[in-house]
Amino acid sequence: MADLKGKIAVLGQSVQLYGVWQTIQFTWRFFVYHISKRLLGKKTALRHVDGFAMMLDLHTGGISKTLFQYGERERDQLALFRRFLHPGDTVLELGANIGYYLLHEAACIAPSGRILAVEPDPRSFSLLKKNISINQLDHRVSLHETALSNTEGSLRFGLASEANLSRLLAENESANAFESVRTVPVEDTGDFLEAHNGAIAVRMDIEGGEVEVLSSLIRLYDRAPALCPTKLFFEVHPQYYTHGRNMPAVMTQLFERGFHVRAVTSQHAQAATRIQDLGYEAETVLLTQFKQRSTFGPIRDQDAIALTITADTLRILYMERSEHA
Repeated sequence: MADLKGKIAVLGQSVQLYGVWQTIQFTWRFFVYHISKRLLGKKTALRHVDGFAMMLDLHTGGISKTLFQYGERERDQLALFRRFLHPGDTVLELGANIGYYLLHEAACIAPSGRILAVEPDPRSFSLLKKNISINQLDHRVSLHETALSNTEGSLRFGLASEANLSRLLAENESANAFESVRTVPVEDTGDFLEAHNGAIAVRMDIEGGEVEVLSSLIRLYDRAPALCPTKLFFEVHPQYYTHGRNMPAVMTQLFERGFHVRAVTSQHAQAATRIQDLGYEAETVLLTQFKQRSTFGPIRDQDAIALTITADTLRILYMERSEHA
C-alpha cells in the first residue's frame, strides 16, 4: 500500500510540474521500458533522445532508464555546454558512459571540434562505441577504454548496478557497495593530454575522482600551460572527498593559477536558497528530472570551496582560466 501511495504521489508531482499530457507520455514509456526488459527480455533499445539516436541499456538502469522514460537528463549542465563550449574546441570527456553528454558536446563544438572520450566500464564502453557510430561521429571522437587519474598503472574499479555510478576506488576504500570489482588500467591525466596534443575543455562525472584529475591538471599547467585545458566542467561529489581527497586544497591551487568559478548549478530548489543566502541571484531556473535547478555565477573563490564541500548543494561546477592569467 505504501508503495502504491508513493507511485500516486509521483504521478501527482509529475502532473503539477509537467502537465497531464507529458505525464501520460512518461507513464507510457515506463510501461514500455519494463515490458521490453522483463517480458521481451531485451538487453538494449534504440531510442531518439534530444534529437540523437541512442542505444540504451535496459539492464543496468541509471542514465539509460532515465533517458528512456523522460527523454532528457540534466538540462542545467547542457545549458552550460551551449554557453561556454565553442566550435572547434577539443573536449576531454571523462566518464563518457554511453555518450549522452558527449553527443551534446559534439553539437556545440561542430563542425571541427574533437572529443577524447574516456570510459573504463566495459558495459558502458560497448554502448558508447555504438552511439558514436550511430551518430556518425567516428571521425571526431577518439575512444579510450581506460581511466584517468593522477597516477599510472592499475587501480580497483567498482562496478555499480547503475553503470553511471561505477568509479575508481580510493586506497583502502571498501567495495561493499558495488556488484563487483575489477582492476582497470589507469593513465595520468596530464600525460594523456600531452600525448594527444592537449584539450580546451574537460567534462567529468567520475564520482569523486575529479580531485585526482584536477591535481594532475595542475601539474600539467605548471610544466606545459599551453596543453592544459582552460575550461573545467565537473559534477561535484562531497560524499567522496575522503581518503585523502582534499578538494579545498586542489581548488585553492587552481585559483592561484588563474582559474575561477564562472558558474554553478544547484541540486534542487532548496539548495538554490543556500546559494542565494550568500548574496547570489539565480541567472536561470530549469526544470529537469523533477527538480528545479538554478544557475549562479560568477562565484567568489572561498564561497565556491564552501559550496563544493557542502552535501546536497551543488550539482555542476564550471571553472575557467583567463588566457592572460
